[in-house]
Amino acid sequence: MKGIDTIAVFAARYAHHRNTAASFAFLQNIRAVKDQLSDNCKKQLVQESHEADYNLDDWASLRDLFDK
Repeated sequence: MKGIDTIAVFAARYAHHRNTAASFAFLQNIRAVKDQLSDNCKKQLVQESHEADYNLDDWASLRDLFDK
C-alpha cells in the first residue's frame, strides 16, 4: 500500500464510528485524491464502509464513487 492509501484507510476507520462531520470531511478529501488511490485501497474502503454506524449517506456516496 502507498502512503496515501494507508492514510485513507486509517481516516475512514476513524470516521466510521463517529457521529460527527468526520465522514463528510473524509469523503470530500477522498474525492480530491481518488485518482491517486490504488484499486486495492478503493476496494478496501468500499468493503469497510459497511461497518459504519453513523452518517450512512456519506458512506453510500463513497460506495457510489468507487463501485463500478
